[in-house]
Amino acid sequence: MALPSVSKHVRVLERSGLIARRVEGRRHWLRLSPEGLRTAADFIDFYRPFWEQSVDRLAALTTELAGSTGTQLPPESSPRHRRGKTSA
Repeated sequence: MALPSVSKHVRVLERSGLIARRVEGRRHWLRLSPEGLRTAADFIDFYRPFWEQSVDRLAALTTELAGSTGTQLPPESSPRHRRGKTSA
C-alpha cells in the first residue's frame, strides 16, 4: 500500500476516534482508542438485528428465485454460512 493511502486511512481512523496519535519528531505513534472501539461496537450491536434480518430475507429471496428457475445454490453461497452460522 502506498504511503499516501496509509496516511489517508490513518487520518480517517483518527477523526473517527478509533485510534489516537502521538507525534515525536518524525515518528508517529498510533494506538487503539478503547472508547472509540466501544462506541463502534455499540453502533454495530444496535444495528446487528436489522442487518441479520435483512441478510436472512435476502437469503430467502435468493433461495426462492433459484427454486423458481431450477438453479441449485451451493451451500457456501448462503450469507449465514459466510458469517459462520448454519441455516435454520
